[in-house]
Amino acid sequence: MFEKKIAWPKYQLIAKRIKVYSFEEIKTPHALHNEHKQKIRLSLDKDGLINPPVIDSRTMECISGNHSFQILRKKNEYTHIICYQALNDDECKFLSLVNKHVWESFKKGQEIRDFEFMFNDPKIFALVEKCKTLIQP
Repeated sequence: MFEKKIAWPKYQLIAKRIKVYSFEEIKTPHALHNEHKQKIRLSLDKDGLINPPVIDSRTMECISGNHSFQILRKKNEYTHIICYQALNDDECKFLSLVNKHVWESFKKGQEIRDFEFMFNDPKIFALVEKCKTLIQP
């Protein structure tokens, strides 16, 4: 019998776009940069997966979190991964920026407890109006 082994990120802030994908469903659009890849590998080994990768549902490409996604896929410890499913370009940008902010905050030892940071970061705030349905209850 087939058993799913799912890679669970620590932070899943945008619940409306969480989806479980098998590793085979997702395309990776670009090669990895070795220096950044080593940094991400160390982070995964130490802290686990911090954010869900962002998947463009129109192309099934990994838009954000590509390094983490590819490293986890090669480890063969998981069959599936929890991702953010972006439905359009604005959601791809918004979810990618949220992930970047959360990862940087986590690395500084800061916890994310609410959405306040979205209104303080000008790049994220510029997309809040276009993606407000993602953060509304």
